[in-house]
Amino acid sequence: MKQVCLMCGRGADDRNLYCQEAACPAEKSPLIFEHGEKLADIEILKPVIVLRASTIYKANWQNKLVYLKIAHEGQKHTTRLKREAILLQTVTEPDLYFLPHLQLPYPGAKEPYGQVVVQNQLLFYYIFDYVEGEPLSEVLARNPQPWIYHTCSIVSDLASSISLLQSLGVCHLALNPEMVLVNFSATRGSETVSPTSTRKPEVATILLLDLGIATLQAEASGQWYPGISHPAYTAPELLNEAYPSVSYRTDVYGLGLILYEMLIGQPAYPARLLDDKALIRVVREGKPVPMNRNKDVSPVAGIAEKAIRPDPNSRQAHASELSQNLKSTFKKIPSEKEVWWRKTDVLLKIAIGLFTAAFFIFLIFVTVSLLS
Repeated sequence: MKQVCLMCGRGADDRNLYCQEAACPAEKSPLIFEHGEKLADIEILKPVIVLRASTIYKANWQNKLVYLKIAHEGQKHTTRLKREAILLQTVTEPDLYFLPHLQLPYPGAKEPYGQVVVQNQLLFYYIFDYVEGEPLSEVLARNPQPWIYHTCSIVSDLASSISLLQSLGVCHLALNPEMVLVNFSATRGSETVSPTSTRKPEVATILLLDLGIATLQAEASGQWYPGISHPAYTAPELLNEAYPSVSYRTDVYGLGLILYEMLIGQPAYPARLLDDKALIRVVREGKPVPMNRNKDVSPVAGIAEKAIRPDPNSRQAHASELSQNLKSTFKKIPSEKEVWWRKTDVLLKIAIGLFTAAFFIFLIFVTVSLLS
């Protein structure tokens, strides 16, 4: 196990993490499992993403790949994870399209989560089905401004998952790119487009890895706590810790921030450059990095700008409205234009031509040989 700071990302294998920056809580950072370590009968393969309240791992369990989520130490984190697991247990097909498919920790388990003691520390966890993909945060680190159709597709699907939660009366309140698993593999007929291909697949599928505060809107103000989310992705109305204000428009803000970031190629607020207290001041001022896509994709830029307005009443009313706005703007992802030499009929004609030419050359060679 090693220690990883949730703020600066520094790590230490000797579990004695130290950072010279006064604002960095390195010494209080969670312990992260590494490849080959075990939690009960679950073998850790690798950490997928370290969130503020939990860590998600790719793991091997009962001879199959799964995702394992372990809450960080602390009563608020463990209570949140239990509440999240119970919520996932209530969601059934076909609603699971964008949400994790929960697995019971053992047959006949009364609770959808498990607990185990590791090095004198009681850990709470739950298991869910494995699907291929990578966190959106990693995708954006490689390609800060994705294809606009992928951007709209990802955020629209993410909004649909939040809309499902809102239909159950549930708030998330902690959306950020780290919580979204994205898979760019797609199938066109018999052709599979791989993530490493230079061609753009038509579909980018998502899975919401974390349900945030995972509580009813009426109870959300009392359940929300600063440690669950990154300040750069926290709505201004939540930053008054004594009286946080919560509505469905709060999650619209989170969706808008992700859309905004994918459009401009960087976070709306400087997530990695400031400590939490400085970030909170910047977010409260409501002055994000200026929008630079008002000319080429003006309708989408307008949707993003509206969603992140400081005044909740000026945003879209709920996630489904934002999703519908995006779908009406880009109704159908256009098929990619084929490069001429990739077309099947062109390749066939070229092959026939080459074969014919080779045949005539062979005949000429044979004829010349016989005459000589």
